[in-house]
Amino acid sequence: TVPGGDPVLTPDELDAVAAFVHAGGGLVVLGEEEQDKYANNLNELLARFGIAIENATVQDYEHHREAPSWVLADLVRPNGDRAAGGADPLAGVGEACFYRAGTLAVEEGVRVIARTSLEATPPRRPLAVTATHGEGRVVALSDSDLFGDDCIAELDHEALFTDVLYWLAEPTFAAPPATPASDAASDPAWLRLKDATAEL
Repeated sequence: TVPGGDPVLTPDELDAVAAFVHAGGGLVVLGEEEQDKYANNLNELLARFGIAIENATVQDYEHHREAPSWVLADLVRPNGDRAAGGADPLAGVGEACFYRAGTLAVEEGVRVIARTSLEATPPRRPLAVTATHGEGRVVALSDSDLFGDDCIAELDHEALFTDVLYWLAEPTFAAPPATPASDAASDPAWLRLKDATAEL
């Protein structure tokens, strides 16, 4: 969607992103309505995580803001209002609008966190999902406008963006900090200085 360049990820790039996530990285993928017109291969990447962006446009005449294509999401919370352990990608989120959104298809094991309403066309389709892959995590949303400069301050979009990033980063927070190797630690002069300091 930007001038110049190729929106298609190479096989090596697809492998690199998947390996990054598997090793504990976090990935956010933003789809759009009528996804196919963008000529990218995000679905080839998302297939590795059990997710696909459908070529659709959601309309909801019952649950919307200003226009039927500005869809108010039905937020999906497990166990009432509490996430099942760990960070909650919907903490502090009460309302979110997906502007000209498409929908997502998911395989078993992918958690739906936002979907269209029963009255929407199409009904009860995923708008935002989370998935795990190896040690890492993935979030896919069917719209990017809710995080754009003109919309992120609306409703609870900023909280949703913050919560999603925190949920993605949680495995990194939980990992013990890496101790960098020190050349000085094995230097004989350092060892003599260390012993002399301890003796003092």
